[in-house]
Amino acid sequence: MSVLPGSRCPPGAGDEPLHLSVSGPRALLLVVLAVFLVVNFILTSLVQPYYVGDAVDLSVTVVLVSLVFWAWLTGPAGAVLAVPLTLFAKCLLVDLDPDARWAAAWLGSGRATRHAPAEDP
Repeated sequence: MSVLPGSRCPPGAGDEPLHLSVSGPRALLLVVLAVFLVVNFILTSLVQPYYVGDAVDLSVTVVLVSLVFWAWLTGPAGAVLAVPLTLFAKCLLVDLDPDARWAAAWLGSGRATRHAPAEDP
């Protein structure tokens, strides 16, 4: 590798990282990639919907279905706004109508109501 006039890098300064990435151990690369994919899948598909659903009183199934629905309907913005849009729809369609309590029981996770103190009559 020749040094261009005006370059501040000594000869061979940038060769090592490129050399390691081209000829490094491919098995280690595959292991790191597999671990990353498994951990990412577990966190984004199982753990995060559980805790998000618990925080907003939506079941895990409703969170996952709303994610797929809003992403299909509006694209990546819908995927980011899936839970708020679902909560907005729940407020408009379920919480305002007293006859829709059956839907509230289906949409909610039930954990928030189980741990809530009993109301006095």
